[in-house]
Amino acid sequence: MTKPNGSCDPEQLAMLSRVLNEALRAAADGASVSDAEIGDLRALLGRVIITRFEAGEREPEALMSAAMESIRSWREVADR
Repeated sequence: MTKPNGSCDPEQLAMLSRVLNEALRAAADGASVSDAEIGDLRALLGRVIITRFEAGEREPEALMSAAMESIRSWREVADR
């Protein structure tokens, strides 16, 4: 549960970290991604996941889906 000051409990924090790490692994899977791109992607995905979480989303699958959509958009821009 989100605490009144906006912080997360340890279980929520662990879940958010897992979602972020899984999304980063998926982004790098079979793709040539530089360290700089991984850093940019980590920041992007972190913002997407936290924004959805702050909006009330608590299901890891839904958070992962939002992250994957961001990865697809990021790849489209990177391929241009």
